[in-house]
Amino acid sequence: MLLKKNSLKFGLMRLMSRKIYLFFTFCFLFFGILVALFTSLVNYRMQVVNIDNALALGFKNEKVSKTHVLEEFLAGFDASLSSIASNPITQRYMVEQSVVNMTALEEFLLGIIASKPIFMQLRLLDHNGVEVVRLNQDDLGKISFTPHSQLQNKSQRYYFQEVSKLSQNQHWHSRVDLNMENEQVELPYRPTIRAATPLYQEGEFFGMLIINVDFSEVLQTLTDSSEFTIFVVDKEGDILYHPNAALAWSAYIPGRKSFDELYSTFNNGIYEMNIEAIINNNEGLKLVMLPKQALLDAMHSKNQYTALVIAGIVLLISFPLSWLVALFPARLQKRLSQTLEALLRSDQLLDKHVITSHTDVEGIITKVSERMCCISEYSKEELLGSTHSMLKHPAVSSEVHTELWGAITKGEEWHGELRDCKKTGEEYWLNSKIMPEYDEDQKLIGYAQVAQDITSEKVLERLSVTDPLTQLFNRHKLNQVLVKELERFYRYDEVFSVVIIDLDHFKSINDTWGHQAGDETLVKVSQRLKMVTRKVDYVGRWGGEEFLVISPSTKLDGAKILAEKLRVAIEELDFSHQYKVTASMGVAASQESQSAEQLVASADKALYQAKSSGRNRVIVASIENS
Repeated sequence: MLLKKNSLKFGLMRLMSRKIYLFFTFCFLFFGILVALFTSLVNYRMQVVNIDNALALGFKNEKVSKTHVLEEFLAGFDASLSSIASNPITQRYMVEQSVVNMTALEEFLLGIIASKPIFMQLRLLDHNGVEVVRLNQDDLGKISFTPHSQLQNKSQRYYFQEVSKLSQNQHWHSRVDLNMENEQVELPYRPTIRAATPLYQEGEFFGMLIINVDFSEVLQTLTDSSEFTIFVVDKEGDILYHPNAALAWSAYIPGRKSFDELYSTFNNGIYEMNIEAIINNNEGLKLVMLPKQALLDAMHSKNQYTALVIAGIVLLISFPLSWLVALFPARLQKRLSQTLEALLRSDQLLDKHVITSHTDVEGIITKVSERMCCISEYSKEELLGSTHSMLKHPAVSSEVHTELWGAITKGEEWHGELRDCKKTGEEYWLNSKIMPEYDEDQKLIGYAQVAQDITSEKVLERLSVTDPLTQLFNRHKLNQVLVKELERFYRYDEVFSVVIIDLDHFKSINDTWGHQAGDETLVKVSQRLKMVTRKVDYVGRWGGEEFLVISPSTKLDGAKILAEKLRVAIEELDFSHQYKVTASMGVAASQESQSAEQLVASADKALYQAKSSGRNRVIVASIENS
């Protein structure tokens, strides 16, 4: 009986033990399931957040890249306008609208547009809005002048009205639209943007330069992305440009939908980048970036798979492998960190190779790039806390910096060339763009400068045409001018003259007073020649003590009068060693079937006659000699 009771008791105990085991097993499995579900849910939510962060970081990188592309394009665009406006050829035309200056201007503008395949049209308008010159370049690169009879009055066009109100060196950008021909949209579509700058002569509005540029390549670059579908939208909601050509230019092509109509139900996140502040054309342009569906699907699919794998692992081995929950986020975080490191490396490259500086509202330097320190030869410690006035070249007019500060303190961008000094005193040139900087509350916090080193271009430009002692044109430049003036003479029958000048007994000055006195003589004579001649005349050192004056649009009698004035002016010069200098001169005018060498030889023969006749006189070449 007792055996039976004990057997029953053991059986009940075994049964209870089995039930307890099953109970704990069930609880463990249930707890494991709860842990797996909870872990999977938490992990999935973490991945969603990381996806959002990854997309936001991708948008930030795209924004930096697109901003750089657009700013670089507009900077080059505006630099072309400023270069044309400040060029001596343009300046001479504004001073005197002669046939000679018009021809030089046309040739200059032809060279500009030929070097810029994206320039579709280049025009100069006078102060009344009448086109003076218009060059056109088609998509095949063919360039043509619009005949003078077809030039138009654009005084009532919106761009003339707006540009004529701008200050000197300001730039205006138009809306982005499609190129029109004969009031019809040109096919294939050619997205176009225009830029203009006013021209001022002695403070008076002279006219303007305006360039039409093919904007296709820039738009393609702005909308190119492996992660986002990017397109350009204006403030009216019209789509200007879209990678899918069938969705672009909704404002111009009937039947095409606006942004709101196409994407009103899009719920995967829309990123917008306002580019109005960069392009500044009152069009309210922005880049809209939509994550590509394939990218989103891949991210979400990967997240779902990861959640299921983690749930299975937790169910199988429960707590010992719970740390696997963070495995995928760690990997994703590593990728994000690597992306951030790449961005920082990019910033380092910009710091090393791009000239930039930042100041506060008082002009105190707060930040400079490594490239800025390299070109100025000042350390960061020396520049920080100082002002840019420590870099200003002493020969620079205060008007340049007055104009600069006048523009940026009004909240405007300033673009121009600055001549500065290195720590060693050596000069360097910067093509600079200076703009105001604002905080999140749109409060002015300082100014930023982005610049390009153009020192070598300035040096080459000066050395290639200048005699180092007298600072007059050199013989190479004079030969170029002679050829161009002869071409103009053959084309327009516009007579020009040359005066060749030789200083009398110059060798005796060197022998008696030394070569330093000889150099002083050449410099003073050069300065007097520049004072007496006209702005349109070309004065240069022909060689040794010989000078050559090329006088456009001047016949022989006029050239003789000019030569006599020059002779008297040289004779009246005073020198430190109390000696007098006189000059003999030969004058010749251009004639048919005559080369540049023959023209100069004719003047030189007249000079020889002046020397033989007693010196200090002017002899005009006869027609036979010419």
